[in-house]
Amino acid sequence: MAIMALALLAVGGVRANAVWGRHAMVETGIKAAIALVGGNARALAAVSNSAVGSDLTSATAAAMRAKGVQGDYSAPSWAGDAAKVTVTTEMGVGEILVGPAADSTDVVVFRTTGAIGLAAAALRMQRTWTGWVVSGLAVAPMPSAASATVTPTP
Repeated sequence: MAIMALALLAVGGVRANAVWGRHAMVETGIKAAIALVGGNARALAAVSNSAVGSDLTSATAAAMRAKGVQGDYSAPSWAGDAAKVTVTTEMGVGEILVGPAADSTDVVVFRTTGAIGLAAAALRMQRTWTGWVVSGLAVAPMPSAASATVTPTP
């Protein structure tokens, strides 16, 4: 009986880490980053809480779609809890670099480079019973000189 209880605890711990761990937080951040770069408000709403979702009005969705980068988005390549997504567009190749903020337990940062432009973003994340969701975000274009100062770099 004790072995069964330990096995259940171990499985529960693995499941909790897969849903609420740092890596899982970044996985949700990747989905949000791809939605933002691609201009897909519906995909962003799918990984966001109701407050962020309610801010994604039809006008906001149209503006996102108009500025979105169309291309082929690769599966993430991981280095620890940071990841890189390669975006191949008609204009060339770009990257989205995503990872946990060094100074916070619930913020994911990302930056874009290459053919998709230079931007930096911070995503405030919130744990829910089903996993992580985006609860706030800030995105800004950045001059090329500043791009070297933004983390992560997988």
